[in-house]
Amino acid sequence: MASMDSLDLGPGNIGWDKLDKRKFYVIGPTFSLFVRAILYPPMLIKTRLQVQNSPYKGTLDAFRQVVRLEGYRALYKGFPTNCVGLGVGQVYITAYEVSRKHAATFGLSHGSTNFVAGACAATVGQFFLVPIDVVTQLQMVQGQATAPAAGSNAASTPRTAGPATTGQATSSSTGTLEQRRQLHTEPARNPSKLPGAVPLAGKPSPTDVSASMPRSGPPMQNAHQIAKTLYRNEGIRGLYRGCFASAFTYVPSSAIWWASYGFCSSHTKDTMIASAVPSPMANAVCGGTAGLVASVTTNPLDVIRTRLQVEGTRSAWKTVQNLWTEDGPRWLARGVTARIMSAVPSGAIIITSYETVKRLSMKTS
Repeated sequence: MASMDSLDLGPGNIGWDKLDKRKFYVIGPTFSLFVRAILYPPMLIKTRLQVQNSPYKGTLDAFRQVVRLEGYRALYKGFPTNCVGLGVGQVYITAYEVSRKHAATFGLSHGSTNFVAGACAATVGQFFLVPIDVVTQLQMVQGQATAPAAGSNAASTPRTAGPATTGQATSSSTGTLEQRRQLHTEPARNPSKLPGAVPLAGKPSPTDVSASMPRSGPPMQNAHQIAKTLYRNEGIRGLYRGCFASAFTYVPSSAIWWASYGFCSSHTKDTMIASAVPSPMANAVCGGTAGLVASVTTNPLDVIRTRLQVEGTRSAWKTVQNLWTEDGPRWLARGVTARIMSAVPSGAIIITSYETVKRLSMKTS
C-alpha cells in the first residue's frame, strides 16, 4: 500500500490532512445552506411528480400550478426540516474524505477511490438522513392535488397504496380555477387525504400519517406533528420508511456521482486547465456531468424510494407492480426531468462550492 503522505488524490484535490477543521465546519454549512435554498424547489417538484397520479402535465406545468394555486411559498414546503440535514451533510462529507484517504492507500485509480469513498459516505449518512427525508417529503406533498389513473372515474381509487380519493373531485385541464384550487387544498383541510392515509375497512391504516391528527387547527401539519404521528402509529419504523430502498438509491448514486466526478476531473486536467488545481469552470462542468450520470442511472430506484417513504408501503416489489400498472415502462423515467434539473446545476454548484470551501479552509502553516 502507498504511504498516505505520498498519495495523489486526484487533480485539484486538497487532502483531508491539509484542512483546518474549525474553518471547514463553519464555512461548509454556510455554503450548504445557500446551495439548498437554490436547489430545493426542483427537489419538491420532483417528489410531487414521483409520488402519485397528479394533475401535472410535466415539470414546467407542475411549477406553474404550484405557484399559481398554492403560492411561491409552497415551493419551500418542508425546507426548514430539510435544513436539519446540514449537520448530516457534514457527517457525510467527513465520512467521504476519511474513506477516500484510506481507500487511496490501496493503489486504486482516482475514479475507483471516489466510488468506494462515495459509497461509504452514503452508507454512514443514511442512518441520519432517512427520518429527515421521510418527514420532509410528507411536508412537500401536503396540499397537492391528485388525479385518478387513466380510465378511472372520480369515485375510484387510482392505486392500491396511495391517498384516499373517494368522493374527491378530479382535476382536469377544463376545470375552473376555483375547482383546481380546492383540489390542491383539500388534502390540507382534510388530513386523511395526505399520502399514507389508506382506508382499510373503515379504520385508519397503520401507516396513516395523518388520520389520528386533529381535524381542526392549522391546515398544514408541521414536522413535529408528522414525526409524532408516524412514531405513534408505526413506532421507530415509521421514521425509517423505505430505509433499505433509500440505501439502495443513495449508496450507488453517491458512488456513481463521485466516481463520475473523479473520472471527469482526471480527464479534463490536460484539456481545460494548466494548473494542478481545476478552475471553478472545470469543477462546474465535472460536477454537472456527474449529476447527470448519477440522476439518470438511479432514477428508477429514486422513484421506488420516494413512493415507499411517502406512502408507507412495505413492499418494494408491490410498489414496482403499482408503478407498472399506472404508467407501464414510463415509470422508469417518472420525475427524471425534474431530477436532472436539480442534479445538474446542483452538481455544478455543490462541487464548486465544496472545492472553494476546502481552499478557504486550508491550514495556513
